Amino acid sequence: PERKNWEYSLVSSIYAFSPFVLGMVHYQNLDYFCLCLFTIMFFFAVSQKWVWQTVTALMFCFTKEPAIVIYGCFCIGYVIMDLISLKRSGNKHIVKTFIGRSQYMFMITTAVFWFVIYKALGTWSAGNGGFAIDKAHILDNLKLVYVLNFNWILVIITIIVLVYSAVRNKPVSEWMWPLVFSHIGFVLFGCAFSTVNNPRYIDSAAFMLYFVTAAG
Repeated sequence: PERKNWEYSLVSSIYAFSPFVLGMVHYQNLDYFCLCLFTIMFFFAVSQKWVWQTVTALMFCFTKEPAIVIYGCFCIGYVIMDLISLKRSGNKHIVKTFIGRSQYMFMITTAVFWFVIYKALGTWSAGNGGFAIDKAHILDNLKLVYVLNFNWILVIITIIVLVYSAVRNKPVSEWMWPLVFSHIGFVLFGCAFSTVNNPRYIDSAAFMLYFVTAAG
């Protein structure tokens, strides 16, 4: 909210016309839809448009296997963000305030709908893969997320931003919490689920890296 419209437009353009996003446009796969829907879902959450956020989140959760994990971690990060905000404001009735907030009902509704639909439709084919601890796969997955597609540039900028913020005691955007938690959930799932490390399998990770860079 404290930024100007041209700043939002600039950051959005950098992301929308990035090599990774443009390279995914011509692909007919769910990874691109996962990438787009996460961005839209995040926008509706920031805008406090929870009905639209719920609709988008439900579609997002049915794109790729890690999506429900990403969304669950996003919600956990949102709760932590809310707790920090309430504590800073001096609110002494945190539990009562939480119960009265409609966004949590929408989040629960998304989870319930996902569970019901998932049970009704059954599992889908995940191709070749499964949960296993494979050191080679974990290393390849980390390189996929943080090195390929010019992501190493964003990682370096992100580290500089975080170090600068810590040294200068400069607060970063509170929306870092939902994004960081969703990112951690995605990375842990990717490392634990051993499958082909396709360059397009970074889903919401690209948006998180761009947002952290822009937030600085």
